[in-house]
Amino acid sequence: SQAWYPIIPVEFLDREKPQNFKLLNMDLVVWNDGKVEGRSEEFGSKKDRPRGAKRADGTWRVFADSCPHRKVPLSEGRVEDDGTLLCSYHAWRWTGDADLCSVPQAQSEDEFMRIQSNPKSKCNSFPAKVVNGVLWVWPESGDDARLESALSEVPMMKLPHELDDSIDEDRLFCGTWNFRELPYSHDSLLIRFSRSPNMDSRSV
Repeated sequence: SQAWYPIIPVEFLDREKPQNFKLLNMDLVVWNDGKVEGRSEEFGSKKDRPRGAKRADGTWRVFADSCPHRKVPLSEGRVEDDGTLLCSYHAWRWTGDADLCSVPQAQSEDEFMRIQSNPKSKCNSFPAKVVNGVLWVWPESGDDARLESALSEVPMMKLPHELDDSIDEDRLFCGTWNFRELPYSHDSLLIRFSRSPNMDSRSV
């Protein structure tokens, strides 16, 4: 698993909520840590959002889809307006760097600091990056994984202007992703149509 794996084009992702994906039999949660612009408070009800407020671009994060506290799927939680990820079970929150930043049940700052200082309070996070509009993840965690991923290129096909300096990048058009990139072929569609009782196979 020491390689970059594509997850999904980011244009299909919703920055307002965490989303579950499965990779190599692992459950992952993908979310964006962008903050909502115009909020007077760092944390609060979404009902208090200014009308028309939008979430900043932020950074796409990939964690193991398991709360360090009670192993509840983090994808069942929500992304707060301050750009933190909240677990739906006990409302613990984490930053995009996987650090625990809030424990509502803590009775004092000292108690919170004690919980936060426990290494097990951190989420299991994976290196991730967006290349040519696609989110990629390195499905291993830890300092070694971050170093290895930083030294490894994402195996993307080169664009024409990257292969030939004489091609003007401004003359290239990169369209949006669409479902024609899925692994199906038109010949299978023709076979399916030809078997339809309402269609004469000789017309195919």
